Amino acid sequence: MGNDKEGFLTGNCDIRTPPIRVSHTALERYCEDSPYRSKCPSCEKGVLLVSRDPKTFALCNVDFCISCGRMVIYTGTSIAGEPLLDVTNSLDIPGEPEVQVTS
Repeated sequence: MGNDKEGFLTGNCDIRTPPIRVSHTALERYCEDSPYRSKCPSCEKGVLLVSRDPKTFALCNVDFCISCGRMVIYTGTSIAGEPLLDVTNSLDIPGEPEVQVTS
């Protein structure tokens, strides 16, 4: 996964790395015109797009950075007024989640 071409996973991508738990509101927005896209708190150059359930299109509380692949679990109940679907029980989550405290 060490491909350094733009658009490919790079660097410290490890699927066994524990996910980060964070409030979506605490994350820095990737661009001003999107209430969903955020900068990755792990690699700081990647983007979290906010995943949707493929059947219901509901927002999911689990997301992955498109650059480093790090799993992020959103701790809130909604994003931009849309409720979050808890999908953590349907995933194999490695290790104990990190707790990221941001103010």
